[in-house]
Amino acid sequence: MSKKSTQALLCALSLALCTLAAPPAHAQTRAALVQNMDEPGRNPYQEMKPSTNCLGQTYCRLSYAAVPAGKRLVVTNISGSVDLESGVHPFGLITTDAGIPYVTFTAVTGPVVVGVGTRMLINQSLLAYFGPGEIPRVSINTESYRITSGLQVQLSGYYITLP
Repeated sequence: MSKKSTQALLCALSLALCTLAAPPAHAQTRAALVQNMDEPGRNPYQEMKPSTNCLGQTYCRLSYAAVPAGKRLVVTNISGSVDLESGVHPFGLITTDAGIPYVTFTAVTGPVVVGVGTRMLINQSLLAYFGPGEIPRVSINTESYRITSGLQVQLSGYYITLP
C-alpha cells in the first residue's frame, strides 16, 4: 500500500470515528441571540423645532418634547440654521427645563447669504443627558444682531430604557 493510500485510509477512519462519537444533533446546545436594549440604533430620537417667534430678537429659546417616563434621552447632535442681519457666529446652550446647563455650541459653518441677511449653520456633535419628564431646551444668543427670517434647530440622539 502506498503512503498516499495509507493517509487517505487513516483520514477516512478518523472521520468515521468522529461521526460515531458525536452527540446527536438534538442534544447540541446553540448560542442564544442577545440584543442590547440600550443600543443607540434601537430607540432613535430626532426632533426639529422651527421658530418664527424669534424674528427681530437677539435671543431665542426653543423647547422640545418632555422625555417619556421610564426613558433617558441621550442627545448626540445638534443641527440647524439661523438667519441674521450680519455674519456673526451665534452661540447657544442646551439646558433642562430647570435651567441646568449641559452643553454649549456655536454655528460652525457659514455664512451663506440669503435674501434678508446671512444664514449661519449649526452642526455639532455633543453629549447631553435628560431624565424622565425633563424638557430639553435650546437657547440661541446672536449678540447684538437680530434674527431676520427664521431659526430651526434639530436635536438627535437616542433613548435608553431605565430599569
